[in-house]
Amino acid sequence: MRNPDDFNDMDVEGLGFGSLGGAGAEQHDTIKSRMAEDGSGFDYQIRCEKCGKTLVLTAPWPELIFMASGRLPPNNSWLYNKKRGCMMPANTCSCGEPLRIGMTPEECRRNLNAGISAQKISPQIIMQFQQQNGLT
Repeated sequence: MRNPDDFNDMDVEGLGFGSLGGAGAEQHDTIKSRMAEDGSGFDYQIRCEKCGKTLVLTAPWPELIFMASGRLPPNNSWLYNKKRGCMMPANTCSCGEPLRIGMTPEECRRNLNAGISAQKISPQIIMQFQQQNGLT
């Protein structure tokens, strides 16, 4: 039987959880989101899987309201990806690779709630927009 101390020299923080973590995992497939500086919606910072370029995609409040209601925005800025079961941006990186960020209605609702908490959008404006666009 092995002594449990045989592994005491290993950096378990750097090992993570197999392919889901470990040293450098934060640089791969990590999406950082924050409210847009001008308060117009949410910014998502992603890294292109093909060329490694860092990109920022902004989803304005109207797009988030549509997607939170389970509908695609009418401006064709997002597409439904049946395989992944989420909405993905229609944009591509300058290298031609599709942007690999998937949004569910729940995620969009969380972002809208964050906007309400930060007083960047009100529940009344959201409800009015939903009514005007047949989303209720």
